[in-house]
Amino acid sequence: MCCQPKRVLTINFKSMTKEEREKLVQQMENLKLLFEFHTGNRVIKGDPEFEQYINDILDMIAEIEEKLKN
Repeated sequence: MCCQPKRVLTINFKSMTKEEREKLVQQMENLKLLFEFHTGNRVIKGDPEFEQYINDILDMIAEIEEKLKN
């Protein structure tokens, strides 16, 4: 795909700084906008590559949400 989202780097700290937390929140918001754009304006149907792209976005969102819980 032309617009591959960046993978979120794993943060191995016990606690995050305020700046790190804000960065993760911003990344999650950007991924949600990307997801909404691609699924709301979906003209590609039945494309396995597109489905994988959407699943990757959802996985990254879930990963960030998990990190923010800790």
